[in-house]
Amino acid sequence: MFLLIDNYDSFTYILYQYLNKIAPTTVMRNNETLPLDSNQKFKAVVLSPGPGLPKTSGKLVSHFTNLYPRLPILGICLGHQTIAETFGAKLEQTKDIHHGRPSPIEHTGEGLFKKIPNRFLANRYHSWAVSKLNFPEELEVTAETKDGVIMGIRHRKWKKVFGVQFHPESILTEYGETLLRNFYEEVLT
Repeated sequence: MFLLIDNYDSFTYILYQYLNKIAPTTVMRNNETLPLDSNQKFKAVVLSPGPGLPKTSGKLVSHFTNLYPRLPILGICLGHQTIAETFGAKLEQTKDIHHGRPSPIEHTGEGLFKKIPNRFLANRYHSWAVSKLNFPEELEVTAETKDGVIMGIRHRKWKKVFGVQFHPESILTEYGETLLRNFYEEVLT
């Protein structure tokens, strides 16, 4: 069973549909509610996209810090930024605002990016990004744009903690469902 933490974004419902197709018992809770109930055994958590910044997004940061040592986690957009910032990365405003604009993404070919061509188009909806300046050693960059904007991260110790800045659930993202299936496979191994 997957837990999808909703950060009040309309894309969350599309993401829920994809996840429920892959893991049919996906449960969605908003970021203000306590996500874990003693009767529910979640196998993984997905932190949805959402508006704003991690520190102003309800209980998102505290939910993440309580969950990541125990469960695999995938952060998308705001969720990705939450993971990065929690481990010491800084966020910076992007030079250009990317709302509904696909960009070519290059990646390592591992983890979330297995079975995905090394260069693919992904849809972006963000005006903040994880900075490369003083990037924490405990995280590794797994994907980026050709101009160096970080598009994917993975924790070096907690190998099943991933983040992507782009929206895999967007129809404009190539191989989005493959990426989500790869996360599911990572959870099972």
